[in-house]
Amino acid sequence: MLILTHIMKVRRVVVAMALALTLAGSLGSAGASLAGDGDDESLAVPGSDHKYPVKIERDIGGKTTTLVITGAGQRTKTLFKVYTVGSYVQQGVAIKDAAELATQDCAKQLHIIMQRDVDGSTMAEALIDGIGLNYADEQFAEEKKALAKFMADTRLKKGNEVWLTHLPGVGVHFRMPGEHETLIKDVPFSVAIWKIYLGSKNVSEDVKKGITARLPIAAATP
Repeated sequence: MLILTHIMKVRRVVVAMALALTLAGSLGSAGASLAGDGDDESLAVPGSDHKYPVKIERDIGGKTTTLVITGAGQRTKTLFKVYTVGSYVQQGVAIKDAAELATQDCAKQLHIIMQRDVDGSTMAEALIDGIGLNYADEQFAEEKKALAKFMADTRLKKGNEVWLTHLPGVGVHFRMPGEHETLIKDVPFSVAIWKIYLGSKNVSEDVKKGITARLPIAAATP
């Protein structure tokens, strides 16, 4: 009888652990939920307190540009929440899928909000590893070196925001906390950055689904 009771207790513990791991592993797979109305609408990312406005205005290339959100998701690694990311594209530009969103040479942004502390060199290494999913190591050697150098002395804290902006015909602009920013003038390298999340090989299919979830709505916004 004692042995049977012990077995039942062990089974309950195993089931509870399996359920916990399943829930943790699914983080980022749930779609962002819409809150508010009109221009005040925002997307709330499950598993975080982060919200992304559905429409924003930004100075891109010296011109005020309206961007609409294509979706948002959560990046996790080994069950830890690392950051959330919202994807924006220039209003009026119709984009049909993830591949086109990655390669389209129009104003667009990736807005990252940290969910844990990460040093800049680790963040740079993760981005460079992500580029390596779709490109050979020797490609973009100088650009990757510039990115690593730019982020080397940075410490990202929970709640910090990072903006990656594609400038049409120019390249990609990185803005970190404290007005720390740089511009890498290479359009194909900018495409490589977007493919980290949107490529056929990417860091997370859940993030890819999340940041493209509203593409039909974004494409229909005049």
